Amino acid sequence: MQKIRAAVKTPLALLVLLGVVAHLAPIVLMASSIGLDAIQVFISRDDFLAQLGSPQLAYNFNGLADGRANVLALDGLSIAGDMQVDQGAINFGGGSLAAFNFAADIFSFGADVAPIGGTGQVLFNVGGQSALLNVTGPGFVGFASNVGFRNFSATFINFASDVVILDESGPVSGTSFLLDNVVANSVPEPTTLLLLATGAGLLGASRRRRKHAAGVEQAPQDGGSAGPM
Repeated sequence: MQKIRAAVKTPLALLVLLGVVAHLAPIVLMASSIGLDAIQVFISRDDFLAQLGSPQLAYNFNGLADGRANVLALDGLSIAGDMQVDQGAINFGGGSLAAFNFAADIFSFGADVAPIGGTGQVLFNVGGQSALLNVTGPGFVGFASNVGFRNFSATFINFASDVVILDESGPVSGTSFLLDNVVANSVPEPTTLLLLATGAGLLGASRRRRKHAAGVEQAPQDGGSAGPM
């Protein structure tokens, strides 16, 4: 019976440990690649996923009604600023500021951004640090920090604020920015770290029991071979 219990606990401990390590691995990799209190920027979704792992949070805006808004409340995320929902994306005018507020700590953020009518930049500000990314065409922009955060701002800088562009609807001044397909990586909660410690403890205990059981089984064999002599 003791062997059966040990056999059951060993794979369980391994599963718990592997699951938690997989959850923490992106943070370890990210922290090892940048310095303390620094921001690492990404201009490729593939690079973002390769270095940080699959995001726990993902948002698109397909279910939102078109129209102007000052606040968008989503599950675990609110966005405040002068914006307009346009066919499943959020449109920010050049020079506008958007505040992103998450319900729980994250350590990375990314989104698809497309400039309309020109080019520009996106300036992210988080925890006293900033990251400036050029936006010359549709693509991905993102950043990661080795310090967890919940709030940050994004300023959409217009390279053509004093240029008048003509389109089918008439004159349009400057550049606007479409934002969609938001992703973020969550910071593990203390309960997750507790699971890691519990898994490691169970794994160590199971190994000690197996070593002890192996020693007990080996002793009669040694004694039996010595008996006839």
